[in-house]
Amino acid sequence: MGAPSWPIALIRVGFLSLLALLSSPGLAQSASAQQLAEPLPVVAQPAPLAVPVPQRFSLSDGTPVWLVTRPDLPLIHLSLTIGHGLLAAPDPASLALGSTLFDEGTSTRDALAWSDAVDAEGAEISLLLTAGAARVEVDSLAGHQARTLDLAMEALLHPALPRRALRRARHAAVIDARDAWIAPARLHDLAVQRTLYGPGHPLGRVVGAPELRRVTRGRAMRAWQAMLIGGRPALVVVGDTTMAAIRPALEQAMGKLGEWKASHPTLVPPPSLEPMNLPPPAAGPRHVLVDQPGVQRAFVSVLLPVPGLGDPDQPALDLLSRALAAEFDSRLSHALREERGWTYAVTGTLRLWPGHGVLEVRCAVDARVTPAAMVLIDRELHELVAKPPTGVELARAKAAVRRDVASFLLSDRALAGTLAARQGWGLPPQAAAAEAAAAAQVTAAQIGDVAARDLPVDGAIWVITGDRRTIEPLLDAAGIPLDAIRSGRSVVDGIPPLAL
Repeated sequence: MGAPSWPIALIRVGFLSLLALLSSPGLAQSASAQQLAEPLPVVAQPAPLAVPVPQRFSLSDGTPVWLVTRPDLPLIHLSLTIGHGLLAAPDPASLALGSTLFDEGTSTRDALAWSDAVDAEGAEISLLLTAGAARVEVDSLAGHQARTLDLAMEALLHPALPRRALRRARHAAVIDARDAWIAPARLHDLAVQRTLYGPGHPLGRVVGAPELRRVTRGRAMRAWQAMLIGGRPALVVVGDTTMAAIRPALEQAMGKLGEWKASHPTLVPPPSLEPMNLPPPAAGPRHVLVDQPGVQRAFVSVLLPVPGLGDPDQPALDLLSRALAAEFDSRLSHALREERGWTYAVTGTLRLWPGHGVLEVRCAVDARVTPAAMVLIDRELHELVAKPPTGVELARAKAAVRRDVASFLLSDRALAGTLAARQGWGLPPQAAAAEAAAAAQVTAAQIGDVAARDLPVDGAIWVITGDRRTIEPLLDAAGIPLDAIRSGRSVVDGIPPLAL
């Protein structure tokens, strides 16, 4: 290589001169002394996050409406709750499959024409179907809400459910359900659901490949109509609008629903789930191993029954789950991930239903350390009563709650979804605001009291998914008895476990 050109050489000389200047002892000491002399910046306490309490009113047909006016942007989000989703469905497989065809056209427009009409309004329309809710989600430009709602009601009340699209969706759903037993995380989800609730509980129903294969267009249409005729509609509106501005569009939309119901007098609504009250799971096996041959990891879940939705202990339970397992800086994450390197993440999930709740702590570990991980988790659960979260742990948990509150306050859709979930379960409009305010006041001593009162640690249910040939001998050696062993295929197909 030849000598560098003169611009490059000049740059190099300048860089070396600057480096020599910065590395001189006098300059380094001066910069260091200056940094030490400067006071640390004072970080102010963050201002409380104000969760808005929606304005409540009713339409002429009695449909309740919660409204939050946010004039920052010319956007409106509407959440129309139809009912309790798959929990209320007499034929959940047909409803689940039919819901995937929500945007596949209507009785008067094909999928492309309906989609073009939605795009022309600058809108987004979708159907959310879960175990506990069936909701139509509508994003509209302010001033376009009447036409956008017309399109949403067209898709909801007059779906095409084209046979070709149904066959395609059914084929994909059957393959997905059938192959769940080879996907470790999905298989473990099913194992937890079936172990905790069983087939006789509303939350224990699993839509499998056999049910999906039997879905026809006629069955899907009947399931859809049962959802419409049996649901109790409710609305949440968040965005740049007022009650006077939005009411005409809502009255028109709900009027169309009323007309549809009147035009189907022969439809018999399914049994009402109002008031919804889901019983706690019945007693069952406490240590269940689901065999998935050949996998190197084991999924471990410990399940603890807790009080249900709306219980006064809910804010403390939420903070407890976060301090224990729900965050990267939680106790179990520190013990299992940081100190021992046994797992990438520990999760803590608090699922609350009317009538009961469940706290699940889950991690995926090398199968060879399964017993040791279970012993450590059990020890931390027992110590939680004697050693409630420290001030630092509680502050971190509250910061996580604050982060989640800030997250759903960022968008109209997220705020509407938060409010609609509470509205659907019959909670008052101020519930979300009250939960956030109560969490800010919880003390470590209160969490200790809740742990002692609400966490039946000695009655916990353990579900382990992994290779039986590796895990079972290790559990035997550790003195951890198994009450039931199931194959992955039996979990997917819903075959009861074999008691030992």
